Amino acid sequence: MKECELPYSPDYEFAEFLAGKAVARQWQRDGLPSDNFSTENGVLVTKGQRWALNIDPQTQAQKWIKRMVGDSL
Repeated sequence: MKECELPYSPDYEFAEFLAGKAVARQWQRDGLPSDNFSTENGVLVTKGQRWALNIDPQTQAQKWIKRMVGDSL
């Protein structure tokens, strides 16, 4: 961005822009880990046009999605 002299905000956060802090907090209450990487992945899972591939050895994503969607899954 700097090299091409494009305007940008240095404090821009992908997940905050697409989901918002309130939504991210709700995801965390539903079981999504609170780190930034997990929140960004939550955005991709909820806003994506296709099914997300979750490699989830600790089953954190599975539990979060089940809590979000409920028994209709």
